[in-house]
Amino acid sequence: MVGQPIRPFKAASRGRHHTTGLTWYDDADNHFPVAVGKAAVKALAAAGFSVFTFEFQAPVDDVRVTGDTAVARGTWSITLTPKVDGMAAVSDSGSWALSASRQADRSWKWDWVIPNSSQPMPGTTAAGGDEQALLQLEAQWSAADAAKDPSVVDKFLAKEFVSVFDGQTSTRAQVLAEIKNSASKIESAGNSDVRTAVFGETAIVHGLYSEKSTTNGKDSSQRIRYTEVYVKRDGRWQCVTQFLAKVS
Repeated sequence: MVGQPIRPFKAASRGRHHTTGLTWYDDADNHFPVAVGKAAVKALAAAGFSVFTFEFQAPVDDVRVTGDTAVARGTWSITLTPKVDGMAAVSDSGSWALSASRQADRSWKWDWVIPNSSQPMPGTTAAGGDEQALLQLEAQWSAADAAKDPSVVDKFLAKEFVSVFDGQTSTRAQVLAEIKNSASKIESAGNSDVRTAVFGETAIVHGLYSEKSTTNGKDSSQRIRYTEVYVKRDGRWQCVTQFLAKVS
């Protein structure tokens, strides 16, 4: 029957991890997280059921069978309630796809199940707007260094901002003064390998700052690894601290 390849989902929704485990080939791959082999899938499920109570739904949108191979797709939703008192439940949802093979006894076994969450990955936002805003601030900072114009940076440095450069600390006022009064002549400056991680109203930015410059006629070009922490206040990102280290 066409419905047979996806029946194990019903067992999973009732918390019967042993049933789903027995429908997998020995080299099956779960992907969420990766669990290769029937034993690994059963262990992963058992670990989850040992600490959570599951409310799981996986409606099927489509099933297609060609010969002894079947593919199916649908959506899923889950609520995980910790068995420890006082801890909040966690909910998630997304889509799934699977492939299955018909066995000699006409039963079906899953080969792969590939679930995808509709939630953004940790450290990201669904629309990506905050990440883009942070990248723009980083670009403005580099441009301000080259132009010796601290006015733009002044707008997004928090009042309590502290910079730590190879163990030496500088205040907000000192950093802004350095941008304006630096003896270096910067020919070019920019960032690369920039990565952002957004956690609600807090964000972390990592990157590599590179500049081509001269100081008193001598080459003073440098590359600096940086990590910066931002907080969102009144809808605007402000940098509260940064950690810098020269790259040799």
